[in-house]
Amino acid sequence: KCEDNKICGSNKDCLSDFCEEGICQSQDFSNSPWQMFGYNAQRSGNSHLSGPTTDNLEKRIFIGDESDKDYFGSLVIAPNGNCYLAASIKKAKGIYVFDSEGNKIWFYDFPQLSFSSPAIGPDGTVYFLSQGGVVAVNAQGRFKWKLDFKYLYIDTFPVIDESGVFYFSAFYQKEDESFDNAIFAISPQGIKLWEKSLNSSEDRKLTSPAIGPDNTIYFGFKNILYALDPDGSEKWSLEFTDLSKDEEVANILSSPIISSQGVIYLRSNHLQAISPEGQIIWSSAARGLIPRAFSSDGTLYATLYPASTGGWSTFGYLYAIDILASETNKVETIKWQNKIWGSPSTMIVDVQGNIYTVNSSEAGVMAFDSQGNELFDKGVRSLRGYFVLGKDETIYLPGHYEFYTVNPLE
Repeated sequence: KCEDNKICGSNKDCLSDFCEEGICQSQDFSNSPWQMFGYNAQRSGNSHLSGPTTDNLEKRIFIGDESDKDYFGSLVIAPNGNCYLAASIKKAKGIYVFDSEGNKIWFYDFPQLSFSSPAIGPDGTVYFLSQGGVVAVNAQGRFKWKLDFKYLYIDTFPVIDESGVFYFSAFYQKEDESFDNAIFAISPQGIKLWEKSLNSSEDRKLTSPAIGPDNTIYFGFKNILYALDPDGSEKWSLEFTDLSKDEEVANILSSPIISSQGVIYLRSNHLQAISPEGQIIWSSAARGLIPRAFSSDGTLYATLYPASTGGWSTFGYLYAIDILASETNKVETIKWQNKIWGSPSTMIVDVQGNIYTVNSSEAGVMAFDSQGNELFDKGVRSLRGYFVLGKDETIYLPGHYEFYTVNPLE
């Protein structure tokens, strides 16, 4: 048993501040149902859990009351099913911890908190970003430390490596009142290990970082993809231009996602596949393809939204791209495509290869099997933020004023 309410470590030893029912059990937080934005450090979206496959689904309010105009960020889910998120509920903004049934376990008041997705470290520490810095809470939700910054403008998502180092990119204000863009590495103890400054005051040009299988950190700024070693030193950088427009600069328009082979995928004007050594393997013929997620059978899922007379169309297409064939043909090789509604910021591929994406016309979620057959299209009335997959085939969907779950009826 754990004494003094301590947490159980990987060797069944008692480490810090939490023990479930007083029994010491192995806790593997790296195997959390949803550890960070994009599921893991590669942003693969490829969960080790099964999602729902039937349209016989139960929609229920997990948290919130529309009359209170509550607001929810994305969440992460610990191995015991507890959910951690930044939210404003009944005008109380801060860090919330709920159990899998939606019962509030803990709340930490934090008005400066960003609605960016949190991330769970391998020791169970949960990290949040705020306008004033980085906040860490332990596995039970108790405050651990805060690393202060003068001001952070957060519109990216953090990532954590296997040793527990926390990385994030931000446009920020320095102590001398000037502005810059940078990526930061923070230790599990809350110490800033390093920062890579980009010496530019241009706002909203950064992507979220991602980490490859060899622990290389990748992120984009303007039209340049950077690859960094874990100590912050630069391995290489790759600049993108649009050859169809007399070598016009082609800004990176999506955060990188990384395959199990270490190949980096992102969108500049075209979808690009880049080797771990910084060489372009292939580029898509179609402009505007955005890489979203992988499946274990070697499929890359991407979306495309055609322009329409009145602006961007409300519908788009989901493409299943054969990775191996695309590498051979040096261009995207489509296995199948389907019409979808809305522009998903996240996509989930479950362990069976089923794909889950947003349907904005019904403010809900659509599902397809690995062959492109529609499994269901479930509206939940409102949807905001990034949905995630938890245990028991349950999908968690942050709404405009309510937080929903969708799971099979028993």
